[in-house]
Amino acid sequence: MATNFVESVRKKMQSVRLPGGSNRARSLRLEASFTISKADAYDYNILGDDCDPSDLHKELAQLSNDLGQVLQSFPSAPTKELLANEYLLDVFSKMIFGSNYIEITSGGLDITLKICQAIFKDEDVPDIIDDRDPDYEMHKRDALRNSQGAHPNTLCILRSRREIIQHARAAIAAGLHSFPPANLVPTRMRQMISSLHDDLAVAAKEGKIDPVALASKYCHEFVNIHPFLDGNGRACRLILNALLLKYWGVLVCIGQEGGTREEYLSIAARASENIASAMDGWDEEDGGNSPKHYKELASFTLEHATGTLRNNEMKRH
Repeated sequence: MATNFVESVRKKMQSVRLPGGSNRARSLRLEASFTISKADAYDYNILGDDCDPSDLHKELAQLSNDLGQVLQSFPSAPTKELLANEYLLDVFSKMIFGSNYIEITSGGLDITLKICQAIFKDEDVPDIIDDRDPDYEMHKRDALRNSQGAHPNTLCILRSRREIIQHARAAIAAGLHSFPPANLVPTRMRQMISSLHDDLAVAAKEGKIDPVALASKYCHEFVNIHPFLDGNGRACRLILNALLLKYWGVLVCIGQEGGTREEYLSIAARASENIASAMDGWDEEDGGNSPKHYKELASFTLEHATGTLRNNEMKRH
């Protein structure tokens, strides 16, 4: 599943890109090619005076093209192919750590990377361990830190481990599969999925798409539908990365540092506050001219997706 998983993701990233700089998208409902075009979906104040979304969008496009050239060099460059797999293992693992850290759940970076990379390599990772397992002390140390001094019991430690394992397995599902059938989810989920299909149909007709704006919109929509008792934030960030991967072949890691965690939570809180109720935050209302409450999230995502590619180790080899 996961050596296969990273290879599948890498092949998906390769298949997204077409000669001449355009991107391809395939699904059961859609097969189309797009050029990347910046949408009117960004907040120009949140990033500060020295950071302009238009400039970031151009930089991300260039970095994505550079990555595409590296990916297209396979299989003539097997060393780069191995490097790409290691890069994707690292990015996906850090993506999960950051997402968990935003919620102040699960373990620290070291144990998260260890578990995620094992799962992504299709290695056996037991849900239950005892205090003789080397991982137990790592979980215990992280649980002690998260509990602010209270002594964590075994149930707490195992719950932390399961959250990492479940999130990693969910990332595999989000990266390789589509949304569940609309008739199995509540009305608002059906409306969200219908809206996504409509947006993609418009993009296919116009031949252009802004994947960051699209991913930010549906990350925002999902978390404000709040379909689950728990895990909505982590699920919406998987949606964010699934759409970025599918339509631009890029990923974003957020929440690894305390500052970005607080910034992300503030953006999410402001967006939710700006929705008059849980039922009226849809862009298609009023002829599609209702407020885009996800603009700050789009700018934040654009900044951090660009940063993720800036730090791409493959460019240095």
